Amino acid sequence: MTAMTDAISHEQFWQFSLKFWSAADKRAALLQAQDQYFADCNLIMLFYFLTLESVRIKNIADLYKISSDDQRLILRPLRAARAGLKNTDLYEQAKELELAAEKALQQKLVAAVHTQEIGAVAEKDQGAYLTAIIAEYLSYLSVIAPAQQAANLVSKIY
Repeated sequence: MTAMTDAISHEQFWQFSLKFWSAADKRAALLQAQDQYFADCNLIMLFYFLTLESVRIKNIADLYKISSDDQRLILRPLRAARAGLKNTDLYEQAKELELAAEKALQQKLVAAVHTQEIGAVAEKDQGAYLTAIIAEYLSYLSVIAPAQQAANLVSKIY
């Protein structure tokens, strides 16, 4: 850990995410990215959270792998099961299980950030940095024109 990431806990990130998710316009933008590109909302929110904390990640490959594995093995199947249970008595339980899995993923992501080589993001550069890191992530997802798509997403959430 570094002094910059010492103060960042998974609980802080979880609380940030709950507040972020409660903003309908931001939630809609993330869900659109999830639906169109199979993007992980948690990873995008982490990039945003770290940017606001002035933390620059040098390499997102490990974070992408953690996210990708959890999405493929845990979250997408849970999401599909929850959708299949809509209008049943089990829907709320499935939703709670999915939220628990989302929180567990966030814990893994924050733990991985603590092992990263990081730098600082000046406040004046935060918007550009957030766009760049989301573009890098979207390129991992093979999104066409990732810089343009990232700029569009950031304009909706930042």
